[in-house]
Amino acid sequence: MAFARLRSIARYLARSRRFHAAATPLAWRAGRAECPACGPSLFFSIGRHPFLTRCLSCRATVTGLSLVAAIRRIHGEAIARLCAYELSSYGAAFDFLRVHAAGLSFSEYFPGEAPGALVDGIRNEDVQDLTFPAERFDLVTSNQVFEHVPDDLRAFSECCRVLRPGGSLLFAVPLYDYAATRRLASRNADGTIAWHGEPEFHDSRLGGPDSAPTFWRHSRHDIAARVSGAGFTRVEILDIVVTPLQGEPSPVVHAVK
Repeated sequence: MAFARLRSIARYLARSRRFHAAATPLAWRAGRAECPACGPSLFFSIGRHPFLTRCLSCRATVTGLSLVAAIRRIHGEAIARLCAYELSSYGAAFDFLRVHAAGLSFSEYFPGEAPGALVDGIRNEDVQDLTFPAERFDLVTSNQVFEHVPDDLRAFSECCRVLRPGGSLLFAVPLYDYAATRRLASRNADGTIAWHGEPEFHDSRLGGPDSAPTFWRHSRHDIAARVSGAGFTRVEILDIVVTPLQGEPSPVVHAVK
């Protein structure tokens, strides 16, 4: 059973379209570490990158688990009193907050559906124009979302609006070693996408392979300034290491209102 699970996870990671040159099976590695979501566990990696490394118990990638580690580091025992909002209906942060937070709201974006409406039991929200009232949450979390939002600055501002004073936004996006964030695409008035170069798409669990257009490549060097401009008083990058197998730290942006 353990071998079958490992093989299934290896196939999933190897299929990721973000990584076209995953390590060969000879370079695959396994090792034990403390999973921030489920405790002592065995991790498996097909390449030295957080997205290519998973916990075999909860099956979450280190990229997702880094958010859980950041939540634990920042909020500690206060997690049990938090009213949280996760910008997805699945993932490591969603699973963790659903069990440990005092309350959890979550959503997906369904184009063409009414904002705030339930679609198959999931709330529809556009992070650029949230329907929640101001100062509703203590914590907002997101994994791999903001690079797919046409107006990321407006989205950051909306997250700030729905947070209570002192509340925090924790999110993970791919961060590049560019001098400044690069715009890959814009949304036209008629809803179509105007690409500024080679189109880039990521896989989506709901939409399938190559279903999520990428609008931004965020820079590690200016992401804090971009988020601060949305109204946050303090922004920092947390470099999270869950297991040595991940090779490089997994960055999580922490912004405080």
